[in-house]
Amino acid sequence: MCISRSALFIIFPFITLNLYSQNLQRPRGIYSIDVVSNKPFVDGVALRTRWSDLQPSQGVYNFSSITSTVSAAYAANKKVTLVVGTGGIPSWMIPSVATYNHPQYGTTAVPWDTFMLARLERLVDTVSKVQVNGFSLSNHPAITQVNSSIGGLQSIRLTNANIIPGYSRQQFAYGVFRSIHAFVAKFPNDFPYVGLFPIGDGMVNPTTAEYLRDTLLTVFNGVNLPLIGFFQENWTGLAPVAQGTLGQLLVQVRYRTFIMLQACGAWSNQGQWPQCNWLTGDHPDSGFRHGVYDIGSLYFELYPNDLNNLTFESIFLAWHDSLMRIIVGVKELETSRHSVYELSQNYPNPFNPTTEIRYQTSEVSHVSLKVYDILGREVATLVDGVKEAGVYNYQFSVHNSPFASGVYFYQLSAGRFVQTKKMIVIQ
Repeated sequence: MCISRSALFIIFPFITLNLYSQNLQRPRGIYSIDVVSNKPFVDGVALRTRWSDLQPSQGVYNFSSITSTVSAAYAANKKVTLVVGTGGIPSWMIPSVATYNHPQYGTTAVPWDTFMLARLERLVDTVSKVQVNGFSLSNHPAITQVNSSIGGLQSIRLTNANIIPGYSRQQFAYGVFRSIHAFVAKFPNDFPYVGLFPIGDGMVNPTTAEYLRDTLLTVFNGVNLPLIGFFQENWTGLAPVAQGTLGQLLVQVRYRTFIMLQACGAWSNQGQWPQCNWLTGDHPDSGFRHGVYDIGSLYFELYPNDLNNLTFESIFLAWHDSLMRIIVGVKELETSRHSVYELSQNYPNPFNPTTEIRYQTSEVSHVSLKVYDILGREVATLVDGVKEAGVYNYQFSVHNSPFASGVYFYQLSAGRFVQTKKMIVIQ
């Protein structure tokens, strides 16, 4: 049985919030994993903390790793992505909860155990009140993204649901939503996100991962509650494969929310990360191209040994500049689900010398249709003026023009609607 949206609002006492300005923003940039970096192309630090380190015994907390890292990031004018309470549950909690054997973390609580969830809520509440640089962490200006750990695990992920006694989709969903609400309630001004991977329970049409993803986006939609994003830590020059099971979980919602990616391993030492299945000649540049253009992410976490590798610096500098200046593969949320603004894929594509770009507007508005090169530089303005509601076809030609062969992006802006698509010129 599935949990309806109305039932979710009965289960959880959601706080009332105003229209979120997050609709107009997205997490973006290059983040260092666990260590604050002073490199000019690094925007922040992704700080991962284990529940057992933060709470070594019941009622005893140790937040020194959080306070020192947040303080260092604040001093360096860097942002913080806060990951609280992962790595399974602390050992002191095991006798009090229903458990299963997690393949990575060993004995840990089932995600819907109420004792564990109450302790998670208390942990998050305590963390949110910690003072650093004169701010509580819930209002600290350096913290901009907060991971919602699911019962002590960083992600919605379960390879084999049969290993958990009493598993059901409804039980699992309860644990997921209650965990996420714990973080959203205490960090209401930061972007909430959660790792999203397949759930091996045999459910289809939709799968449990798809059901949870879509229900989360209905509730945490950026209107009454913050917009939730999704994360995977398998990023390479090929992964997650855009048309594969993992990639589709993200790609299918790339125009509804934000996507965050963490490197599967270190590009500079791929031999130590054989599980990543690196491409031959895999490289950070191929990783960024895949992550931005195929998956739709503007946010990337990398290991410090890559960020400190001098041979990669020019790549990081170039991509940092692009990530800050352009929006590729992300459409800003529309103000109404019933709007009929639309930008169609150009046809033919690839093309030489002419292609047709079709777009539709739902009301009188100022419309711009522009073309950008692969570095995000504006190279042509095709439409710039007020248009009546209707369907328009624009014939775009590169005949006798300076357009070289390659990938370009065309972007339609009409009112608050923005959408970008890719086209390929063959000269």
